[in-house]
Amino acid sequence: MPAINFPQLANLAGFSPEDMDAYEMGMEAEFDGGMRAVVFLDKCPSLPSTSPIDHPHIIDASQLTDYTPIANYRLCDGIATTLWNSNQEAFAKFFDEKVKVFEWGNTTDKEGAFLASFVVRRVGDEVTAGMYHVSGDVHDWDWHVKQTIDFKTGKWTAKFAAFNGTTPYKEGEPVAWDAFTALVLDGKNPVDPAHAQFGGQRVARSWLNNMIWDNEWATRRERKMAWQAD
Repeated sequence: MPAINFPQLANLAGFSPEDMDAYEMGMEAEFDGGMRAVVFLDKCPSLPSTSPIDHPHIIDASQLTDYTPIANYRLCDGIATTLWNSNQEAFAKFFDEKVKVFEWGNTTDKEGAFLASFVVRRVGDEVTAGMYHVSGDVHDWDWHVKQTIDFKTGKWTAKFAAFNGTTPYKEGEPVAWDAFTALVLDGKNPVDPAHAQFGGQRVARSWLNNMIWDNEWATRRERKMAWQAD
């Protein structure tokens, strides 16, 4: 179970201390003394702990804290760890290139729910993931990110991240993935590679730190945990 030490925030390509969210997380960690390395596990033979960064790993989420720097997270690790712990058949389907469309979610239709709905969709080599709340006739997204998978090498590449946006919502209907409207409230370009990577890190942090694969937790809160593959 090797411990992987990631670059410090100020040295991470494309980031600067002015990117306040990442910077403040790092400063809190140094002040608190709670900065930890991410621990990659060897639970899954197809995702070895020795794989490079930006390739998926299974993470020991119990070692993460609110002070783990944002630079330590990757979307590919968050999705792989979530699916592995939630349902290993779903995990296998997600990483099966022959499966053309895959969806997984831990969702609630309750307006004003404390925790967002967490969803991921893969169509071919493109992965879309994020979190949303139900707000009237829309899904109000906290983050909506896209990355692509190179199935030959296993590498993921960040392509898009919007801090906020909406999709139309009707009760009982699926997420309107193709109708997303980005609201660029943070002044960032959604297709800027550094911002796209950062958005994926934010999604991964939320998923991993909340351990959203816990079926008992979801059931107690009347949330729906479901997946499908075509």
